[in-house]
Amino acid sequence: MKNNVLKKVLKISGNVLFGIFLVFILFIAITNIRAKSTDNVPNIFGYGYLNVLSDSMDGDKEDSFKIGDLIFVKLVNKEEAENLKVGDIITYRTIIDGKDMTISHRIIRIEPDNPYKYVTQGDHPSSSMAATDAVKVNQVIAVYQGKWAGAGSVFAWFSSGFGFFLIVCVPCILFLIFEIINFVKVYMEYKNEKQQVAMAGGPDSIQNKIRMRKAAYDDLVKEGTLTKEQAEAALNEYIKSVSVIENDTTLEEKPVGANESLEVSTEEAKEKTSAVEEKNE
Repeated sequence: MKNNVLKKVLKISGNVLFGIFLVFILFIAITNIRAKSTDNVPNIFGYGYLNVLSDSMDGDKEDSFKIGDLIFVKLVNKEEAENLKVGDIITYRTIIDGKDMTISHRIIRIEPDNPYKYVTQGDHPSSSMAATDAVKVNQVIAVYQGKWAGAGSVFAWFSSGFGFFLIVCVPCILFLIFEIINFVKVYMEYKNEKQQVAMAGGPDSIQNKIRMRKAAYDDLVKEGTLTKEQAEAALNEYIKSVSVIENDTTLEEKPVGANESLEVSTEEAKEKTSAVEEKNE
C-alpha cells in the first residue's frame, strides 16, 4: 500500500516538474522569437529581459546592476519614450565601432530642445570620467523594471548551442525513449491480459480443454485403463502441447518431468479419452 502511494506521489511530482520545465522552455522560445522584432530584446506581453554583459552599471545605487545579472525591462512606445525622467534607466540602441549595440544606462540629464534629448551615463565610478551618451527619443527601446542577480549567466548559457542541446534536445530524446518503453510495456500487458482472457473464456478456451482432458484421464484411472502416473504424464504432455506456461491451481495435480512420455497400451484407453472429450464439449 505504501509503495503504491509512493509511486503515485513520485509520478505526480514528475509530471508537475516536467510541466514546469515545458513551460519554461516555451517561455524561452517565445521570448527569443519575439526578440527579432524588438531590437533583440526577448519579451512577452510587453515585458522583456536582458543579460548584463558589462560592469558599466555596477554602482552603489539600489537599482545598479553588474555583469552576469539579468535585468527586466518594459518596452516603451513613442509617447512613453518622450516622457522619461532623470534617474530612469533606459535601454537604447546605438552603434559602436560600426556594430549595432543595445545599452542600458541611467538618464542623468534631459535637454528638451536637443534632438539628442536624453544624456545617459553608467553607475560605475569610472563611468563618471568617461564621455556621456546622448540618446534620441527614437533610440529608446525599454525602461528598467528590476533585476535578478546572477541569473543572466544562466540564461546566457541556456541560449548557447550546448545549453540548448542539453536542456531541450536531451530531455526530448529521453522523453521519447520513455514513451516508447511505456508503450511497449502497456502493449505487453494488454497482450498478456488478452491471452489470460482467452484461456479463461468459453468452451473452446485452452483452460476448458485442459479441464476436459483431465476429466477424461480421471475416468480412465477409475476404470483401471490407465494408472495415475500415466494419466499425470499424459496430461502434462497435453499442457505443454498447447503452450500453457503457468500452473493452473484448479488442476490439483503436479506436472511430471518434461521428458516423460506415455504409451497407452490399449486401443480402449484412446477411444475412451476421445469419447469423454466429445461428451464434455
